[in-house]
Amino acid sequence: SSTWNRLLPRLTGIWPVSKLMDTQSKEVIMALRKIDKIIVHCADTPDGKDFTIKDIDRWHKERGWQCCGYHHVIRLDGTIENGRPLAQIGAHCKGYNENSIGICLIGRREFTPAQLVSLRNLIGSYRKLFPGSEVFGHYELCRYKSCPNFNVKDWYYGGIFKQI
Repeated sequence: SSTWNRLLPRLTGIWPVSKLMDTQSKEVIMALRKIDKIIVHCADTPDGKDFTIKDIDRWHKERGWQCCGYHHVIRLDGTIENGRPLAQIGAHCKGYNENSIGICLIGRREFTPAQLVSLRNLIGSYRKLFPGSEVFGHYELCRYKSCPNFNVKDWYYGGIFKQI
């Protein structure tokens, strides 16, 4: 589609490690945390309505958390916003936070092509940075959740987008 044609030249490059980590070095992160899981979430917000990391940070603080529990949030236009620093343990999947990175898609069930391109590139970059890391949907590790409402493994590893 024309949307894909506009987005692909801009978004298909794998994100450079420096963009993912800001000023943090890989060695510092590796010394502090052993990352073996990349966990994909959805914000459970109305589809088609954009929200920012600041919104999620505010919601999480209202729950009594220190700050946004995710390491990244992907907005409707594909923009990747940084949440918690990678060196800091997230608050996004009980029992799995210590060794994981949390990525949240804005929306509930209908994600934009730009979001999916950014998600694929972000996951690809992290899998290079943390070899052996596996990709999960939140629902796979927390049985009472359906988030992000699609089969992340089928989508990432097989290119098949199936809602659950």
